[in-house]
Amino acid sequence: MLVARRIRSLLLAALTITALVAPDMEPASAATEAEQRFHRKINRARVNRGLRRLHLSSRLSNIAREHSRGMASRRRMYHHSCLRCELRSFSWRIAGENVGVGYTVRQIHRRMMRSRAHRYNILRRGYRRVGIGTIRAGDKLYVTQIFLG
Repeated sequence: MLVARRIRSLLLAALTITALVAPDMEPASAATEAEQRFHRKINRARVNRGLRRLHLSSRLSNIAREHSRGMASRRRMYHHSCLRCELRSFSWRIAGENVGVGYTVRQIHRRMMRSRAHRYNILRRGYRRVGIGTIRAGDKLYVTQIFLG
């Protein structure tokens, strides 16, 4: 009982510190399973190369999810016409975006890692946060990844 209370207190303290230090890095509890899987794959690729993990931002994920929703409704892939406009409320120095479509998280992530430009975004050193938005339309999965540093 005492151990459980202590663990709960430590977790609450960690969440409080995270909220105070990085208000746009909310817990990824609202993230879909596919978004969480992309996040794990991105961080695994980074850690395997000695890079820091990226925090999953709920606010960025909402922007990414809206973009993926637009791509799914049009049944085509495209980049934000003005990503900078979408990021006005964020503090950032560098930003990047990956978009993709396929059938599974694994397939899309593998394709991104084989693409020089997509891999560059996934492995860029200056990034600290990522937003991931996925939308399934029929058998296709649309994804948008927004990176900020």
